[in-house]
Amino acid sequence: MSKIQVNDIVNHFDDGAPNFPKGIVVGSGATLGFNVGTGASIYSPSDNVLTLGTNNAERLRITSAGDVGLGVTDATILDDSGFRELVIGGATEGAAIHLQDADGNVKFGAFTSDISNAAFIRTVTNHPIVFRTNNTEKLRIDSDNTIHIGKRDGNQNSAHFGTSRLSICGPDPIPTSVSKAGSYLAIGNNESELNGVYPITFGYTNNTNSHQPAYIAYKTTDAGSSEKGDLLFGTRNVTTDTEPTERFRITSDGKILTAGAASVPLTSAGGIDACSGLYSIVIGGNTGGGSNQNQRTDTGNKEGRIVSAHKTNAEEPVSVATIFNLTSQNLLYLGGGSSLVNAATDIAFYTAANTTTTGGTERMRIGSDGHVERNGVKDIYQSFLITGNQTYNWDFTVPDEGSYGNSFYLVAGFNHYYTTAYGAHRTVWFSARGTNVNSMGNGIEQFHSQSGSWTFSKPNSTTVRITKTAGTLNAPGYGFFQLKFNNNF
Repeated sequence: MSKIQVNDIVNHFDDGAPNFPKGIVVGSGATLGFNVGTGASIYSPSDNVLTLGTNNAERLRITSAGDVGLGVTDATILDDSGFRELVIGGATEGAAIHLQDADGNVKFGAFTSDISNAAFIRTVTNHPIVFRTNNTEKLRIDSDNTIHIGKRDGNQNSAHFGTSRLSICGPDPIPTSVSKAGSYLAIGNNESELNGVYPITFGYTNNTNSHQPAYIAYKTTDAGSSEKGDLLFGTRNVTTDTEPTERFRITSDGKILTAGAASVPLTSAGGIDACSGLYSIVIGGNTGGGSNQNQRTDTGNKEGRIVSAHKTNAEEPVSVATIFNLTSQNLLYLGGGSSLVNAATDIAFYTAANTTTTGGTERMRIGSDGHVERNGVKDIYQSFLITGNQTYNWDFTVPDEGSYGNSFYLVAGFNHYYTTAYGAHRTVWFSARGTNVNSMGNGIEQFHSQSGSWTFSKPNSTTVRITKTAGTLNAPGYGFFQLKFNNNF
């Protein structure tokens, strides 16, 4: 067996080489080296380059810059003196590096593949891949196809990982306002273009399709300064590979626009614009309250409410319409009809002479007292039950005629239980000014001492009094009257 034993050799080093106190010098210059065993070598193919070989082939190279190549003769890929590189050249399929612990329980690797035409990072065993910065976990890929992103320190559920395909978490306490620093997911950065769209797409696709069936997107409507834009929602109603159509939009000033309303928005900021020529807005759910009210059970009673905010925020809203759809009735209540809402005090109806008049003209009003005014004519209906046949007065506020006069029309009727022949009925026109009244003539009049009769008066210039006088028969009975007059003063 041949051996070389080195005990003491004089120092020898070139400029830039390590100063080894003892060593072996094999010539000087390039293309020098020596063989080790069968087919193994240590070789310098050029100045300041060292290679190691096996099976009569180069396996590892250290360049003059200090880059290391394994299985390649060119150990520099970045071609930048600011980097030190380790390059592994692949075999017939690719190159790989794998790490494992002492007992092989956890095995990790990274490799390239010409067959898959891709680069891979993997665990060979059933373990997650965890990414850390500053030795704190920031991202984890579990073996059950879930990805967890987030800084976990301080999180009260730091040991919990979600089961969704992508889970983004943050430390406690979580942000209480919206900011870039507190964002859990940001789409877009400093790129900006007018009408630019930043979409997130959903649903089926394949390698040849150009679209997916649905999306949520941000669209830039003003690219100035830090810009602004709208939030868009789109779907498609066909199964072909076509671009989804915008169905819903929230504008930068808070408008909510459906379907085609985005091209011609008519609502104001914070309003809803439903562009549909069929069922524009549908309301109503099951009667009964609780979770049941958020369902629509077939054949079950339904109800719904359209309301407006009350002047006082703590109050229930004011009813516009309440709807009850029952077995044999579809009931529409305008202005009330439900204990859940405040009722309207007045309901007015307006019309206009043409299609371009704003405001319009009031044509009819139902007041808080239930009386109706149409085109300035007040129409008072009053029903009653008289249990003791005494004198009864009903007073109503009317305009002060001043130096003018006003005309009134009265229809009144009452009958007690004893006989229909002894009732009190009257239709009459009468005029008034101030406290003066005068009958302009009766249409019909029926009266009897047992039932009493009907009269009218004005106690003051703004009050009309309708009177049913006492009858001699103290018997109960029903009746009503109607009073009309000009209220348009």
